[in-house]
Amino acid sequence: MSTNLLTSDMCIEFLNEYGTPNHVKAHCFAVAEVATAIGEALNGKGFQMNSRLICAAGMLHDMARLDDKHWEVSAD
Repeated sequence: MSTNLLTSDMCIEFLNEYGTPNHVKAHCFAVAEVATAIGEALNGKGFQMNSRLICAAGMLHDMARLDDKHWEVSAD
């Protein structure tokens, strides 16, 4: 497993630095929680999902939600 993954604290820093509104942050945290739970359930069935990666992706997936083409803005 890579040790270069973003931590939850790092993701929160990105969200704060970008100025992501609180309601969008709350949505991102909820997505991260559900996605991580699904990944862990799949791991319990023999899959090899990376829970830290799933959590980071969930936390940051809508970082720029209020921008046009937010998926591209977030990627940049």
